[in-house]
Amino acid sequence: MKIEFQIDFSRFTLGDYCTLEDAHEDPASVEMRQIRNLLAGQMVDEKGAPVDPIKARKMLSALTMEQLSESQAAFFAKIQEMRQALIPPTSGGA
Repeated sequence: MKIEFQIDFSRFTLGDYCTLEDAHEDPASVEMRQIRNLLAGQMVDEKGAPVDPIKARKMLSALTMEQLSESQAAFFAKIQEMRQALIPPTSGGA
C-alpha cells in the first residue's frame, strides 16, 4: 500500500498540533513514536478514506528510515499546503 496523507481537521488533535510545534521549535525533543502517531492519524488509503490508526502505525513502524524520511517529507508538504490555504498572503501594502 502506498502511504498517503490527507490533513483532516476532524482527526487532527491538539496533541498532533503540539507535536508539530515541538518538532518545529526543537526537533530533538520529539520522540519517533510521536511522529509515527502524528503521521498515522492522517493516513488515507488509495480511495482517500482514513486508514485505521492501529493499522497505520503498524505500516509506518515497518518503514526503513529512508522510507520514513520520504513519508515525513510528504506529510509536512501537506501541512504546508494546509497553512497556505488557511493564512492569506500579505500584500505588504497598507
